[in-house]
Amino acid sequence: MIKKLLGAALLAVLPCLVQAATPKLVGPIDNETNLSVSKTVNIPMNGTSVDQLAVQLNYSTSGAPGPFVFTDGSASSFTVTVASNTALSTATASDFLTVLTTNSLSNACITFFNGTQYQVCNGGRWRVDVTSDTAFDIATQMSGQISVLTSTANGGSTVYSTATVAGSFANSWTLSSNTSSITVNTANFTGGQSGVCLGVGTFEFCAGNQFAVGTSSAITANNLSLVLNSTYTLGNPGLIIQSTAPLSCSAGACGVIYATATTVGTSTNYATYSSSQNALTISGYTSSGPVTASGLMSGGTNSSYLINTGVIATTGTISATGKTPMVGLPVLYTNSGTNITGLTTGTTYFMIPVTPTSFGLSSTSTGAVAGFNKLPNTSSTTLTSTGTADGTFIQLTSSAVKTTADTFTLTASSYSATTQLTWQVSNDCNNYTNYVNTSTGTFTITPSSFTQTSAYDFGTINFACVQANIVRTGNSWSSGVIMSIIANGKNSGL
Repeated sequence: MIKKLLGAALLAVLPCLVQAATPKLVGPIDNETNLSVSKTVNIPMNGTSVDQLAVQLNYSTSGAPGPFVFTDGSASSFTVTVASNTALSTATASDFLTVLTTNSLSNACITFFNGTQYQVCNGGRWRVDVTSDTAFDIATQMSGQISVLTSTANGGSTVYSTATVAGSFANSWTLSSNTSSITVNTANFTGGQSGVCLGVGTFEFCAGNQFAVGTSSAITANNLSLVLNSTYTLGNPGLIIQSTAPLSCSAGACGVIYATATTVGTSTNYATYSSSQNALTISGYTSSGPVTASGLMSGGTNSSYLINTGVIATTGTISATGKTPMVGLPVLYTNSGTNITGLTTGTTYFMIPVTPTSFGLSSTSTGAVAGFNKLPNTSSTTLTSTGTADGTFIQLTSSAVKTTADTFTLTASSYSATTQLTWQVSNDCNNYTNYVNTSTGTFTITPSSFTQTSAYDFGTINFACVQANIVRTGNSWSSGVIMSIIANGKNSGL
């Protein structure tokens, strides 16, 4: 009977023993991806019946963000070649009238119409003497009243009138007389021929009108180049190009115009065309016909970073891990082309995080901290420009004139500071003391790119609370730890 009672009592105790041996606290307590501040991590012992504790620490030093390498975009360009100087073919329209007699001229009128009607009438203005004198007076009056015409008598009785601008458009102009004493050669002007035209963006440049045809292809190309520069610089600041045309024919450059946009971006890939590819040949044309050609200026690329008056903003994540750069992180600025206004190549600046994908720069670490503390966490906020009470901030602007992409680099300093971890215990969970035995104590985490593991066996521990006290030993930009703490607590059943 006694054996049966002992057996029953043993069976009743065994489930308790088995339950007591079950782990009470298992799993990750803390997981840091880029810890740069001092903090405490609490292990909740109170209320868990845990009296045995083991902890595993996995850690490595996170890499500094960057380097941030970006290009500020490139400008588009194209070439125009005066392939045939004679094929530019410009001509002015003309007509003439003849004074046959000076009889019946008192009410004589000559009418000219080019969309606006003009009349040149006698009314006592013409000399009625010999036909040459009358022709001279008519030519003088026509030239004085009608600016689009040049009229001359050349000492005879015929008045020759020529359009002042070349082009076939003047062939629609009309000339008439109301008296048989003055005859008109043809009712319409004839002989006007438009020159070959070059189009860039919304502008058109025609030979004989916008630019003069020279005595050689090189001179004509230079004339067109000068017009391109003046038009795009003064006439339309939003559509600016620079062009050059060598006056020599060395190295096959005779009559070639090299045109480049003075701003960067895909928006500078302006449309181009030539009304005669045989006369003015443009690069990148797409039509198959030999007469007209349409193309695009090419090579314009957008900046991979947005550079504006306060912030350098990435178009993607700010680093491979997508982390926001740390406050005051020193970065060395270098460039391989045109400098960013306000920055000096080879100089160290300090980051001011604005958003996860944008940051500004300060010339001092204290200015960076002050600027960061001043900014609310909004993407629309930009930094104050140079010379504020919060520190010296850099005015960031993209240079205006480029012909090739400029590469800029911001190389962040690597993390160098150590981080100290000390285990502490408390019975009231308010007042902590350092817990030191053979396997614990103050542990120093040194910079390392490799994940390392440290195990802590506290053995039997009778405290209500245990915490890891983590102390940063350097500036925020010099410390960055990737760390996980995994606790394993059990009740010994005693």
